[in-house]
Amino acid sequence: MSLVLCLLTIVTFIGIDSYCDMNDYAFIKRSISTFAMCLEIILMMYTVLPMPLYLCAPIAFVFSFVYEFVFFYYSYQCSDYSQTQFVKELFTKIFLHLCIHLIGFHIFFMTQVRSHSTFWKITQATQRRHEFEVEKLNTEKMIHSVMPKYLAGEIMKVGTPNKKQTAFSEFFMMTMEPVSILFADIVGFTRMAGKKTADVLVDLLNDLFGRFDLLCEVHGCEKIATLGDCYYCVSGCPERRDDHAQCCVEMGLAMIDAIKEFCKDRNEDVDMRVGIHTGMVLCGIIGKKRFKFDVWSDSVSIANQMEGAGKKGMVHISAKTAEYLKDLSQYELTDGNGDTRNKGILGIKTHFIEKKKDKTSAVGLPHTPKSTAGSESLPENGNSSNGGDTAPAPNTTLQQVQYRIEG
Repeated sequence: MSLVLCLLTIVTFIGIDSYCDMNDYAFIKRSISTFAMCLEIILMMYTVLPMPLYLCAPIAFVFSFVYEFVFFYYSYQCSDYSQTQFVKELFTKIFLHLCIHLIGFHIFFMTQVRSHSTFWKITQATQRRHEFEVEKLNTEKMIHSVMPKYLAGEIMKVGTPNKKQTAFSEFFMMTMEPVSILFADIVGFTRMAGKKTADVLVDLLNDLFGRFDLLCEVHGCEKIATLGDCYYCVSGCPERRDDHAQCCVEMGLAMIDAIKEFCKDRNEDVDMRVGIHTGMVLCGIIGKKRFKFDVWSDSVSIANQMEGAGKKGMVHISAKTAEYLKDLSQYELTDGNGDTRNKGILGIKTHFIEKKKDKTSAVGLPHTPKSTAGSESLPENGNSSNGGDTAPAPNTTLQQVQYRIEG
């Protein structure tokens, strides 16, 4: 493009005869117009044409030289130039060309500075947007680790409550029925803990509870808390589902198989005791600073007592839970007689449940590597209230399991 513009400008001087036939006024007018066109082309090279400076500057200087050489060659033939006039006009033209080149340099550099500044601002804005998205994802991940996604989404829609309200509106406290509640306790935990240092014990529990967290996602359960060696989850809350009982039963059976894999991988000798009950719960979020999703009701206490009245390696369910199982043909039920082992469930008929031998167990989860296990932290005491080997003593009719999550 630059070369074409330069050639078109030089070609205007080819008509020698027309230059020689001009009077002085027409010649001066033609000279000024061609010189102005020359300056425009030089400025275009520096400002408009997409060329780097190491190409733009040499082409512009060569064009200035060729233009003035051709101009003085033709004008000297057709005009009565004295040597003094020639030298004066030559130095004047050189000075004007140098000035226009300096202006071109200045415009070029300022354009580059502005473009680099704009690029840097765009880069910073993009980086800040990316950091904001990452921070948003981390925040959502942290919120979802404390409370279910359903409630977290509702809370973020509502926004910050006014000063007259509590931390959350009444919408986040609700009664749900039916809901199946699962309590699981590690049998042999006290014996295992006595032989391990604190960091090794925490690593083992982190590995095991990490596997249970993945099982919760597979079997449609919502983790509520861990308390020492006790794992606590529900199904059918806070989002209703018709197969809540089957979800908890499958979860319990899968936990028993998972701890067997755990013992095989980590060379340990522990087992699981699982208790399940179905009933009404009050669920919601409590706290003004460290929020926590939890469930409360007598059914929760009964589920805890069901676990304490169970046997290692078996899933202990109440008759109420069995009523909500839609397909009992794939399970084998035996009398649990739980009230003979725990007076907290007197009058409640119980069963031990397991998969029929001719059907494949639907645990549905392979071994989780040690490095990718869940990150659930232990409570400060590092143990459950029942020590993992004995049934918990009934204390209240409304049980609340509290825990904390450390980032």
